[in-house]
Order: sequence, then structure tokens, then C-alpha cells
Amino acid sequence: MKLTWTIITTALIFFLTQLALFGLLFSTWFVHLILSVFVCLGSPLKESDLQTLLEHILRALMSPVSLILPTSGTGSRSITTPLLLGLDSVCWGMALGTIIYSIWKLIRRQAVKFIRRLRR
Repeated sequence: MKLTWTIITTALIFFLTQLALFGLLFSTWFVHLILSVFVCLGSPLKESDLQTLLEHILRALMSPVSLILPTSGTGSRSITTPLLLGLDSVCWGMALGTIIYSIWKLIRRQAVKFIRRLRR
């Protein structure tokens, strides 16, 4: 497995995971809004534990990009969210992909040494 493909695969998996978490957070927000308007007649509801957990997970996963590019400078355009998620995925993909590749290479090297010892 080459380093480039490991980084690309890790970044893609990370991007899809972030999009899924973002979609899940949006859907829980939408359900919360419907319950607040129709069931509670517009009175504010407390955020659920799931919403809070998803928000904290997304903030942690988006930490590299949010430190570099604060959200106040990007505005509230709908195109910025997928682009920032993509940029964040590239950062995490390079870091985690390199670590995964290094560990994989070390395991393969140890396995080859072990097999050579067994053949002696």
C-alpha cells in the first residue's frame, strides 16, 4: 500500500464520516425545530444529549481548519461548509494516513522477519 493512496483513502473516509455526522446533526436539529414549533407551540426546547454530543464531535474533528480559518471570516454561505470539511479531511488524512502507513509498514516488516525466523 503506497503512502499516497493511504492518505487519499483516509481523507475520503474522514470526509464521508464528517458529512454523515453533519447530516445527522442537521436532521436532529430539524426534528427539534418541528417539535418546538408544533408540539410546544414555539416555546424553546432544551437541546438533546445527542445534539450536544454530535456538535462536540464535529467541533473536535474540525479543529485544524477552525483554528486556521475562523467561521466569522467565511460567512454563512452554504458552499463553505463542504469546502471546509474537505480541507479538514485533507489535513486529517495527511496526518492519520501517514501514521497508518507507518504502522502498516512496521507490522509488515516485523511479519517478514518473523516468517524468515520460522523458515530457519
